[in-house]
Amino acid sequence: MQTILLVPISRGIGVTSAALGLIRALDYNGIKAGFMKPFLQDDTLDKQNSLDSSSALAMHAFGLTPPKSISRQRVERMIGDGNLDDLMEEVVVNYHTLGDDYDVVICEGLVPTTETSYAHKSTVRLLMR
Repeated sequence: MQTILLVPISRGIGVTSAALGLIRALDYNGIKAGFMKPFLQDDTLDKQNSLDSSSALAMHAFGLTPPKSISRQRVERMIGDGNLDDLMEEVVVNYHTLGDDYDVVICEGLVPTTETSYAHKSTVRLLMR
């Protein structure tokens, strides 16, 4: 299974639209694509299901079942405690819940903001995996 990591550089640039368009284009070409967003951008979105709007759109538009995103509170706590390796292992475990159902997984990174200053660090760690 291949992974494509989409890394947003700022809010409003359309990374979710790009991800969904890529899933559609791959599907059109007979390539089965899955989706995941490892970290919640904003914990206020959907605490019950841990789905961000990108995952919810992928689920509703394509019938995909993205793995749960890790809450911002958990990400910040683990980074603050120096547990970045454990955090990345959790991402890998979530990734593997997709199983072997897909040829490609589209992974959407966090938008770097003043509230998520760790977004770049987390993305770099994902790239190194």
